[in-house]
Amino acid sequence: MKRNLLLSAVGLLFAASISAQTDVTPSRYVFSDLPVGSYAIDNAVNSANPPIGYADAVDNFNNGYIIINNGSWQTGQMDHANVKAITDAMSIVDLGGEVGKVFCMKGKDSTFPYGTTASSGLNIGWWNMSFYTDKANVAKEEKVRFSIVFKIIENNPDIINGSVAFDAYTYQGDNLFNPTSKRTIHSSSNFIQRWEDDNSPMEDEDGNYMYDDDLWQKFEFDYQAGEANGIPLRFMMAFSNQSPKFNNSTLLIKSLTLIKGAQGEPVNEALRFKMDPSTTGIVENNVAEKAYYSIEGSNVTFHNLNAGDNAYVYTTDGRCIKSFVAGVVNTISLEKGLYFVKSGAQSLKVAVQ
Repeated sequence: MKRNLLLSAVGLLFAASISAQTDVTPSRYVFSDLPVGSYAIDNAVNSANPPIGYADAVDNFNNGYIIINNGSWQTGQMDHANVKAITDAMSIVDLGGEVGKVFCMKGKDSTFPYGTTASSGLNIGWWNMSFYTDKANVAKEEKVRFSIVFKIIENNPDIINGSVAFDAYTYQGDNLFNPTSKRTIHSSSNFIQRWEDDNSPMEDEDGNYMYDDDLWQKFEFDYQAGEANGIPLRFMMAFSNQSPKFNNSTLLIKSLTLIKGAQGEPVNEALRFKMDPSTTGIVENNVAEKAYYSIEGSNVTFHNLNAGDNAYVYTTDGRCIKSFVAGVVNTISLEKGLYFVKSGAQSLKVAVQ
């Protein structure tokens, strides 16, 4: 009897420990639950950080509150050219398979075949993007674990220069990685194929580095709220070297999770997820006049492509097998299979039977 009571007590303590861990991720950050299509932010704010005690984040919280920052635009200037370049590039894309729906931010020159392409180029060197917690769900001096699973894809992998770093701030402006040199800067080199024996990057026959399509990175850290006026907390992504990196890159975020009372130590590791775009309707046309195609035998004819744009044909594993300069009507020959065609801001999924 005593042994059973002891085991029961241990079980209750274990259950209490597990129940203390609470997911406080606002619904707007749960990308897997969001509809495919455009992704909206709440405000563009002048300078590197919002004002201390930024009331809009509390007053206008709507299952999340998202801002972008840079000194080249004024607060609330959502029609600024650089703001539009960033926000036009944001969408939710379904990559299928184990990946599913993700947040996608795609520069105007990125050759990644999925997602909404930015309508114009970015002309600033740095900018920040922040996601707020719900003040009602975080108490003073309470710890929150920030966890992000992400992938960076540049047209040509850059194994030297980083693209993005992560940080956290309180409502009163206290930040975790102070000085900022303590931040870990992440680059597209984290996502290329490497040899097992020495971890050196693999190259194709032309000497170009090759991406590992299934490779993602998980980055976590804990941050503690201050006194009552130190909450909500703010998770920030700091983008550096953004001209021309943004224009030539795509950022994918599989998950952004905020956990209160997380157990154990933060985990930073490589993860593997297979995507299967053939099972989804991920490719959406991004222009007013819809592009379409017709098939006769192995000949595929494209209609309403923007004349003069470079068009690229990709296999489902991301290989570019053909390219051409788009006209009003174009006909090419393709073998039986599933393909993705990208031409400027237009994209199509093509099935040849």
